[in-house]
Order: sequence, then C-alpha cells, then structure tokens
Amino acid sequence: MAGSEGFLEESARWASGFELGDASASVLEAAKILVIDTIAAALSSLNTGPGRRVCRQLRGRLSDAEAMATLSVLLDHDSTLLYYGHIGHGTVSAPLLGYEGELGGAGLLEAVIASAEVGARLAASLSLGRTRGQMMTVIHSLAAATALGKAAGMPPNRLEAAMTLSLAYMVRPSRSGFTTIAKVLAAANGVSLGMRAYRLAPLSRAARPSAVLEDLYREWGGIALQAPLGGYGERWHLETLSVKPWPACSYAQTAIEAAHRIAEQLEPGEVEEILVEGSALTYYMDMMHRPAVKGPETSFTTLQFYTPYLVAYTLARRGFGREAYEEKSIKDPQIWRLASRVRSIHNTRFTSHVLAEPLPFGVAIGELGPARSLALMAKLLGPHAIPVVMGRPGILRGARLEEVDLRNTRKHVPVRVVVRTRTGSLEGEAWIVEGFHGTGSRAKREKALGKLLEGSENLLGREDTRMLADVLLSLEKAGPDEVGLVKKLLHEALRC
Repeated sequence: MAGSEGFLEESARWASGFELGDASASVLEAAKILVIDTIAAALSSLNTGPGRRVCRQLRGRLSDAEAMATLSVLLDHDSTLLYYGHIGHGTVSAPLLGYEGELGGAGLLEAVIASAEVGARLAASLSLGRTRGQMMTVIHSLAAATALGKAAGMPPNRLEAAMTLSLAYMVRPSRSGFTTIAKVLAAANGVSLGMRAYRLAPLSRAARPSAVLEDLYREWGGIALQAPLGGYGERWHLETLSVKPWPACSYAQTAIEAAHRIAEQLEPGEVEEILVEGSALTYYMDMMHRPAVKGPETSFTTLQFYTPYLVAYTLARRGFGREAYEEKSIKDPQIWRLASRVRSIHNTRFTSHVLAEPLPFGVAIGELGPARSLALMAKLLGPHAIPVVMGRPGILRGARLEEVDLRNTRKHVPVRVVVRTRTGSLEGEAWIVEGFHGTGSRAKREKALGKLLEGSENLLGREDTRMLADVLLSLEKAGPDEVGLVKKLLHEALRC
C-alpha cells in the first residue's frame, strides 16, 4: 500500500487476521510491558493527592476503562513509543476494562498489539502536525475502537467501520488548556469516543474511510507523512517502547537524570546558577510552557513539562518522584528559589544529533526532501536552524523507513545540567535513561514492575500485588478467570 489511500482498509484486514503467533518474542514482551506500565501509571496517580481528587470528582461518571485511561496520563508517567507517541490509554484500558465479553490473556494481548500497531502508524504519520503526544486524542479513539473490535472478533468490514467512526469525530485540547487540569480530559474523551465507535459500528453507514482520513489530516494540520503507514508484519512499532523512570514528559527525563547524578554533591543553599542545555525538544518544551508558570500557584500538569522546576526539585530533594506534584512540594519556597536560578539553553549540537537519528525525524526528513526539510527547520528553529544543519550536514539526507531497524534504534534526548556554586561547578549529562528504547527489554521490564509495585502501595495488598504482577508477566498463558481477577483488583482500586 502506498500512502494514506486504503490505510484503514488494510489496517482492518491485518488487525482482524492477526494472531499472537504472528508476533516475535520481542513484540510480545513489549506488549506485556506496555500493559504493566499503563496499569502502574494509573495506580501511581491514585497514590497522590491530585490523583485521588481527580478520581473522586469523576469516578461516578466514568467507566473503569475511562478512569484508568485518565489516571494513566495524570502524572505523564505512561509509556511512549519512539515511533510514535502515547498510545497506552486506549490500547490497554479499553480491551482490559472496557470489553464486556470473556477474554483470556492471549486475546487481550492480540487486542493490545493490533491496536498499538494501527494507532502508532497513524500517530507517526501525524508526527509533524500541530498536535502531538498525549494531546493527540484521535489516536486514543482509534486505538480503543481497534482494540475492542479485535477483542470481539469483528470481521474486517465491521472493524473498518469502527475505525472509521473513531476518526470521524475529532476532539483535541487547546495548548493553553492542556497546561491545566483539563489535561486529564484528553485520554478519557479519546477512549470514550473509541468505545462508542466500536459499539456503533454494527449500525454504521460511514463515509468512505479514505475521505475521513483526508478530513483528519486537513483538520489536524501540519504535514501528513506517508512513509509510516502500512508495512504490517514487516516492522513492529511496539519494539520501540520506552518506559519512563520519572513522572514527567519524555523530553525532561534526561534532565532529571542529569540533575540526579550530581544532587548528592550539592548544598542547595550554595547554588548560584543552573544551566540546562538541551536539544530543541527540551528547550522549546520549556519555552512553550513557561507562560503558564505562576510560581507556587502553577498547576501540577504544567510542571510535568517545565524543566526548571523538575531540575530544581531533584537538586533540592536529591531525588524525584510523584511527590513532586503534591501541594506541599509545589509551594516549597526553596524549590522555587532554585528554579529561579535555572537558565535554559538550546544546545544546537544536541539538536543536530536528535535530527540525525532515523526515528522519528530522519524518516520524516527523508520523505520531505532537503528543501522542504530545511524550510521547516527554519520555521521551527529560527536562527538556530543554520548551526543545527552545519553541525551535521548529513541531516538533510534523512533516512528511508524500510532500511531502519526499529528494534535497535535508540531514544536519545541529550541534556547537560551545569550547577555553579560559590566554590566551583558540577556537571551532569545524560542522553538516555534506563527504560528508554535502546536500554534493553530487561531494563524496560524492571522499570515497569518497579513502578507497579510502588504504585500499588496503599491500594492493593502484598499478595494481590504479587499475583497481579505474576499474571501480567505471563499474560499470554492466562485464562479468562485470571484476567477477570486482574479486572476485579483494578475495579476495587479505581473506586478511589
């Protein structure tokens, strides 16, 4: 298949016929880790004041699937794919807690893998659009509809109708709204639309799938990439899974890591200046969210994207965790004194490296060609574009997706933190963190399991937590009764 024409038809045929035996061991492992990590992110949120308050306000109005999707994104602690984005909300929450029929572990994993591969392809196609990451609610909708349709054994034509309906009604948050508590609406709304599309599919007389996709590209804006679409069975996006060790945006993970490496050597009262050098990903993330920062009155949803606070907290507390978003932490004057000493710097060498990586930017550059890519860089990077290109002249050659080994790529987000004190300076640098794609499946699994054990604290008993982990680690062998027990445990936890 070439391009978007026929994408939904091909996706429905592939997803409908997909069986667990079609996937490699690495894909199966990634799917189980995604399930574990999505559950862990939701439970972790419930162990915070903001999470409990959100849950109590919405719980009577949300299904278990919608509640888990909402809580999984609350602290920005959910998994991502290097190619491309956040998809666990619909991919895991919908089939695990939204499917009303009997489902064993193998059937659940088939639904997770099929929906992840379909959703990731469309997300990658939209990766240069105006709306990305968790804000891309349309992907949550598509993933939820696909997962439920696969779990129900829908034939290709019915599954195609569910997919088409899931994309026919588009809701996306405003950027300023996303920095408020309204952020939690993104996951719930996307999953809700997908679940309804699945239920309405038998009644559908939908528009042509290609027409709906054309409308989607038009409404969501930006550049629609064709290279990521298709290729089912030839490449597996799930192999690019990254698990975050810290509850914050992906682009801040290495900043927290770099600060953590030097925190023990510092006395916060001696700090005079903190330089955070990052690629365009980290630097412009800060610039974008800075207007929403109001000191101790800042929403915790904004602070997940604001590196000065994240670095200051790590240095002041010599560590970082979900407690950073508790009201007591946000109002701590010591942390804001340190945050006021942070200066963000765009390191063009770091950006050159990121853009030279095949995923996600190299493939986009390869499809756009040198002239369009250079024009886009000039628009996005302004005066920084020239030094970025000069730093790696080969950037404009880009990459061809069919030549990229997705399993062996790496998620690099280079950041250097330099802390100047009265007596000298300390420097920490990180390009990747344990759990990110490129650090191995064992690291991903350990991070996800650690998050699950910590997130279950005060919510599940020790025996229940151990049982939950055991079932999820061997999910492909679990029967409907074991999956039902997992659902029961989560139902109890989600009662807030």
